[in-house]
Amino acid sequence: MAIDFRVAQHSITGRKIVQVLMDSTVVGVIYPTVGGIKIVSAHFSEVNPPSGFEGEILVDDGSESFPPIPHIIVSFAPRQYTIVGNKLVYLE
Repeated sequence: MAIDFRVAQHSITGRKIVQVLMDSTVVGVIYPTVGGIKIVSAHFSEVNPPSGFEGEILVDDGSESFPPIPHIIVSFAPRQYTIVGNKLVYLE
């Protein structure tokens, strides 16, 4: 299964989005949000943030959304970092 990305324009809002493609079929969409991103897909199998992830991840089943598609909202707290050996090290 080949995973690819394509920048597209949202059909309703006109905003730029990133489509996630699997074997040329759209299986998810990434939208910008205030301070993070929203990942929308009816095809999630599991959500596992990497060990040490310091951001916030909200998983929503989509039942209150239109259309009612499950989504994940990831918030970021940008700061400087470096990579030491095989680890990400945040700078003070």
